[in-house]
Amino acid sequence: MLLAGRRPRNVGGDVRSVAIAGMLAAALVLTGCSASSPNAGSSSTTPLANPTFSAAPTFNASGSAQENLPFFAYTVQQAIGGNASIETGSVAKALKSSAFATTGIQYNSERTAAGLASDTSFVAAPFAGKCLVAQFGPAIDGIRALVMEPLKQGGCLIGTGVQTLR
Repeated sequence: MLLAGRRPRNVGGDVRSVAIAGMLAAALVLTGCSASSPNAGSSSTTPLANPTFSAAPTFNASGSAQENLPFFAYTVQQAIGGNASIETGSVAKALKSSAFATTGIQYNSERTAAGLASDTSFVAAPFAGKCLVAQFGPAIDGIRALVMEPLKQGGCLIGTGVQTLR
């Protein structure tokens, strides 16, 4: 029954709500997965949250993804250089220039599908059968980095805005 003079509620929500829900889901992927989860894409390590380094970590080409997580996080921190709004592609290229193979480095756009600035961005590099994933942006302090299992369909990140270095 419609009430006279009342407008129906907007049940579809707005674009900003959809974007916020997407970012929340992505944040949960980075922080809410446990090592015991059997699903591909689950975390296999404790995340590094805004790590500090007394000296630059070194890359170990024959090491595991977990052993190279500090080097990955350090490289992302150096690429960002305190500018949380940096283009995500620049961070991906910094990983390529450091020690990680170009093939498979993924990153998302720093803009939402609606053209708004993203609150957070993601960059990932495959290494030793795992995915090193970092999250950064103006909505979080510093960076978050962790090792995850690759997705069942391949790659480390999922979404329409994900790009892969070639």
